[in-house]
Amino acid sequence: MQLAYHSEEITQDHFAAWVEWLYNIPVREWYDHSRTKEQNLIRFEQLLSTKSDDEQLVVLLDMFHLPERENKYNQNPFPHYVIIELTDDPDLWHLYDPDYRWRGDLPRETILNAMAQPTVAGGYTLHRGHAQAPQPADLAAYFAETFRADDNLLTSALRQIFDYHCDPARPLALADLGRALREMPVLSLRKYAYEHAFAFFWQELDTAFEPFDAECDRVEALCEGFRSLHFLAARIAHTGDRALIPDLFAAAGGAGMKISLCTISFRHQLIGLKDIACWAHDNGFKGIELWAIHARNQSPLAIHNAQWMAAQGLSVPMISDYLPLHDPDLLRSRILLPRIAHYHLKNVSGRDRLGVFAPSNVYSAASTRDGMVPLCEGL
Repeated sequence: MQLAYHSEEITQDHFAAWVEWLYNIPVREWYDHSRTKEQNLIRFEQLLSTKSDDEQLVVLLDMFHLPERENKYNQNPFPHYVIIELTDDPDLWHLYDPDYRWRGDLPRETILNAMAQPTVAGGYTLHRGHAQAPQPADLAAYFAETFRADDNLLTSALRQIFDYHCDPARPLALADLGRALREMPVLSLRKYAYEHAFAFFWQELDTAFEPFDAECDRVEALCEGFRSLHFLAARIAHTGDRALIPDLFAAAGGAGMKISLCTISFRHQLIGLKDIACWAHDNGFKGIELWAIHARNQSPLAIHNAQWMAAQGLSVPMISDYLPLHDPDLLRSRILLPRIAHYHLKNVSGRDRLGVFAPSNVYSAASTRDGMVPLCEGL
C-alpha cells in the first residue's frame, strides 16, 4: 500500500465538465489513446501550428526529462500537465505551467522527448473564445460538490498506510513505510492551493486582509506539518523504532480527534494494563492515560510497557498525578519539572471536604470525588 502521485486510472473528466459549466470553456481531449505515441506527437504538432488564438493546447509530459525545470523532489517519473505555445523561433516552444507559476522558452526537441516518455499519455484543447465569469449559484454548486467537511483524502490515505505498515502483525512492512510515502512531498505541496481558495473568498466577500493573511499562515503551517510527518515516517522506517509510531499517528490526526482512555475508569476492576490496552485498541482508542497509582505499580521491568503499547498503536500521552503544591521544591525538581506539561488545578467546595485530597482517598480504587471542584469554583 502506497501513495501515488499519478495513476493511469485517473481521468480529468470531472474537472473538464466543471470548467465548461463554470467558465463556458469547452475542454476536449485531443490525445487519441488508440493511436501510437508517434502518431499522437505528429497530431500535436499539427494542432499547435493550426490552432486559433482562442485555443490552448494542454499536454501531459514527464517533467523529469526537462532538466531546465526545477524538480526539487527528484520525481521520476514526474507526470505533469502544461500549456505549449509556438514562438518566433521554430526550434523553441513556450511552456506555460500555471500550477508552478512558471513560463519560459525550451527547445522543441526537449519538450517532445518529455511527451514521448512511456510514463505519460494525454492532452486537451481549451476553447476560451466565449469564456465568461462564473455565476454565483454555479460556484456554490461546485463548492458543495467538491468540499469535504468531514474528511480529507490525503490525510485519510496516510492513516490507512500507517495502519498497514505499522501493524505489529506485519513486522516486515515497517521498513517499506518510507517507500510507501516516497511521493508524499509532491502531493502535500498541492496544499498551498488552499491559498487560492481563501483568496477567492477574501476578494469575493470583500473581507479584511488580516483574516485572509492568517489563513495563509495556517496553510504554511499545514504544509510544514506534512513535511515533518514525512520526515518522521522516514525515520521510523529507517530505524525500525516502534516507540515513535504513536507520534506518527498523533501527527496524522490533525483532521480528527485522537481519544485516549484513562486507567482510572477501571479503578473498581481487578484488571491489568495488558487487558486495558487490548480493550482500548479494540475499541478505537489511540492512547492510554495512566492514573498515577497505576504507573507507580508498574514494574520498570514490566513487559507491557510503553514500547509494547506503541506496538499496539497506543501512546501514553499523560500520567495523571496529584502533586502537593505546598512542596515547591518537589515541583521544581530536575527530575519532575521536565516531565510536567500541564497543571490541572482542583479545589474543594468547602472546608469539610478537604479530606477528598487525602492520599488514602485520592489513590484508593474505592475513592470518592464528592466535593472536588474546578479551581475557581471552590474556596
